[in-house]
Amino acid sequence: IAEYLHGSYFWIFVSYSYLCLAVGMFLIYRTLFRFPEVYSRQIGLLVVSTLFPFLGNLMYVFRITPIPGLDWTLIGFVFSGIFMAFSVLHENFYSIVPIASNLLIDQMMDGLIVLDEKKRVVNINPAACKSLGVTKFHPGMPASDVLKGLPEDVFNKITQEEIKTQFKMNIPHPVILDARSSKIEIKKQQVGTLIILRDITLLREMSEQLRLVNLRLEQTVEDRTRQLNITIDQLRDEVQRREESERELKALHDSMADRMAELSR
Repeated sequence: IAEYLHGSYFWIFVSYSYLCLAVGMFLIYRTLFRFPEVYSRQIGLLVVSTLFPFLGNLMYVFRITPIPGLDWTLIGFVFSGIFMAFSVLHENFYSIVPIASNLLIDQMMDGLIVLDEKKRVVNINPAACKSLGVTKFHPGMPASDVLKGLPEDVFNKITQEEIKTQFKMNIPHPVILDARSSKIEIKKQQVGTLIILRDITLLREMSEQLRLVNLRLEQTVEDRTRQLNITIDQLRDEVQRREESERELKALHDSMADRMAELSR
């Protein structure tokens, strides 16, 4: 009777495979606590489905089986497929798919910059690169190299403290940027800095136009008020002259009436 045995290379391969599988399952397990409940349920179903072939392979390798020599790994894949089919049909496993955060960040209209605790740039999106004229970047570059287009005082402020400020850039054309920096904390310990850049050039231009319109309106109102005051003064003078003329006319009338009375005597 032939006996099927495993050599030393088999155990090296099995150890490596189990290590890769354990690391993969650990990484998947970590995501359970990083996504909303609906996604965590989907990830949990995925983890459970991967256990069937893993347990089957353990039974085969360590001979924990009632049937010697039977590889339970394939049977485990069968149960895994059944479980996944149940998840897809009854639990809507793929009905809600999370949107990749990197895609959202890349498509943001506002600039986003993430620094680590050593002031190295971890991520910067295309909007920030365009606003600051950044042409070369790879994760881990010093912020002083990536953000060298920033004015020195602005760079020191937004990389060292939580602040909101505005500044002007001339790359590639004059723009006015609104910058906000905030701490990134994990368990109340700062692990980095988040910087948001917003182009407020159009807003400033509209604000300036509105200011000029208000100035013109105020000037127009002031001129009209001055003209109205002049007209009122002229009307007041005219009324005074008429009242004076009426008094003189009345005095003349009274004087003529007295003379007529004297003549009639």
